[in-house]
Amino acid sequence: MSAREVAAKVREMAKADRITFSRHARQRMGERGFTVENVKYMLSHNTRAVASGETEWEIYGRDNDGNDTKVVVAIRHNIVVITVV
Repeated sequence: MSAREVAAKVREMAKADRITFSRHARQRMGERGFTVENVKYMLSHNTRAVASGETEWEIYGRDNDGNDTKVVVAIRHNIVVITVV
């Protein structure tokens, strides 16, 4: 899949609430002040995707509070959020 296709797929899956958060992602969200709603909004409205290794993607956008956000995900049956930066 191209980066553009991944960004569109992530938006589609996020809007359908097909998101799973890893334990690590939830820990980082707490440390960095992000809520589940912040991350869901950003994934639903992301602006771009960049490959990060063979199976992971960096997704960029703004959350519902207007904060620039990067979320690292893997796409399986659901979006698996690996970490939030």
